[in-house]
Amino acid sequence: MIDEEKPAPPPLTATLTWEGEKRFTATDGAGFSLSLNSDGNGVTPTEAALMGVGGCMAIDVLSILEKQRQTVTSMRVEVKGDRNAEPPKYYTAIAMTFHVAGPDLHGPKIEKAIELSTEKYCSVLHTFRPDIKWDIGYEID
Repeated sequence: MIDEEKPAPPPLTATLTWEGEKRFTATDGAGFSLSLNSDGNGVTPTEAALMGVGGCMAIDVLSILEKQRQTVTSMRVEVKGDRNAEPPKYYTAIAMTFHVAGPDLHGPKIEKAIELSTEKYCSVLHTFRPDIKWDIGYEID
């Protein structure tokens, strides 16, 4: 049997509409929007990228834990990004801590879920520069 390549997923789209000064409304293909700016009245694009990698991993980890029959009653993900001092101010290191609560959670299963997200599933993480230092851990609350 010949392995057939899976077709690439359809492209994602976004439209950014200038709202004046340095503010933009970013709208995805489904119509959901986010205010992006650099004047303190919204999310900066670099913060949106940090939120994106945290959200991507959080969704992955939650899905994997559910498949492992782990009951999660709450999850909070803290993400911190260190940036290059000079332009371009790309991320040089990202630290992430998953705070997970639920009855009878097993640490090794949480570790496996994080590992699978990091190594295989999180598309956003794999979009970042390959030289970023990642520090990803968890706490059971």
